[in-house]
Amino acid sequence: MSLAPEVDLDPLITRNDPLSGAVIAAIMQEAGLRAVRKNRYVILQNDLEEAYTAQVKTGTEVDKFEFYK
Repeated sequence: MSLAPEVDLDPLITRNDPLSGAVIAAIMQEAGLRAVRKNRYVILQNDLEEAYTAQVKTGTEVDKFEFYK
């Protein structure tokens, strides 16, 4: 699995929310799975964006604790 030449990783890394190495790995794995599901062996920018939204849940601090109630 490889990245398409037009893929830019800078927007992924320079976003406001801090990402751990494990989260970045999960995003890349998710993007790879999305590419394979579309019968491709190259990850496109769109795959990364969709994987980011699937893996990184954005919300307020209050939303983080709603799961435990």
